[in-house]
Amino acid sequence: MKYKIAVVDLDQTLLHEDKTLSERTVQALSRFAQKGKVIVATGRAYSRSIEYVRKLNAQGLIALNGAVVYDQEQIVAKKEINAEKTKTMIEALLKADQSDVLVIYPDINYGTISDFIASGWCKKLDMNKFNPLEIQKIFWFTPCHEYFDQFNVSQYGCRMIVDKENPDCRIIMNEKVNKLEGLKILCRRWNVSLDEIVAFGDDMNDLELFQECGWSVAVSNALPMIKEAAKEVCASNEEEGVAQWMETHAE
Repeated sequence: MKYKIAVVDLDQTLLHEDKTLSERTVQALSRFAQKGKVIVATGRAYSRSIEYVRKLNAQGLIALNGAVVYDQEQIVAKKEINAEKTKTMIEALLKADQSDVLVIYPDINYGTISDFIASGWCKKLDMNKFNPLEIQKIFWFTPCHEYFDQFNVSQYGCRMIVDKENPDCRIIMNEKVNKLEGLKILCRRWNVSLDEIVAFGDDMNDLELFQECGWSVAVSNALPMIKEAAKEVCASNEEEGVAQWMETHAE
């Protein structure tokens, strides 16, 4: 087998639109995991990823786009947003017209969106009782997109990426966080080079992986820039493109 590790994204790559994994995909990745290693690399937190990690027999998890890295479900690295600057940044974000935020901690979420609060998905954010520690990422929502271009997140030690599923949302994280940096941590632990890795993805948070891994495969429903960066394009997530590729190239 040419590749020792397969790095796979979840949403819009492995998962169907209804967020399910097909049995074909599970079997294809499980067979690969018998000879190599599978890493799930996702924007999701551990709690929303672990079900899929276990189904796929994945040995590694790069969660929250690299903010937290797991080896066999044990945390081996994490990079949080700068605690000294977070409160000031969130207050600045909320000054933009029609702005809301969702603040992600390891075990709880706080936000300003009434529907999220009412559903129990997050608790109401109270800036008077704000905890700046252990924030892993922040979702910033506004329909006024000019604010996204005007706001300088780098002054807070952060970077901002587009949320493919919601054009009115941007994701803010530590400026040193990305999936590639998380992957490098696992590579060092497992003594594997990037040349020995095949990466699958669809979105901008997969770009660094595609640029550095030995082989990169974009699903056909990926963003145009990601398909251009990929060395190969496979069928879409709905067509189980990753499973098709695995059956042809990795067995």
